[in-house]
Amino acid sequence: MNGLPRIVQRAPLFFYVAAILYFIGSIALTHLQLANALEAAGGSAGAMDSYSRLALFTAWLQALESSLYLAANGVAAHILLAIWRNTRRPEPPESGE
Repeated sequence: MNGLPRIVQRAPLFFYVAAILYFIGSIALTHLQLANALEAAGGSAGAMDSYSRLALFTAWLQALESSLYLAANGVAAHILLAIWRNTRRPEPPESGE
């Protein structure tokens, strides 16, 4: 095997994209869930104001934490790929003569 498969070489990019998509999806789902809960509460939405702020803050922190974890895995993959490229032995030239 001359090199790593292309999908392995692109692994850091997959982690970075996953981090972005997870962050956006997590925040969007939390906002939708909170909007549904406030709509179901009806007239008592004022009583749920502190709850909604807490829920949003918690959702942002959890989404940020998970996204940073995914991005850190991408950085680790980048580092491992760089180490692999720099420590690989040069292939001997083929002597077909």
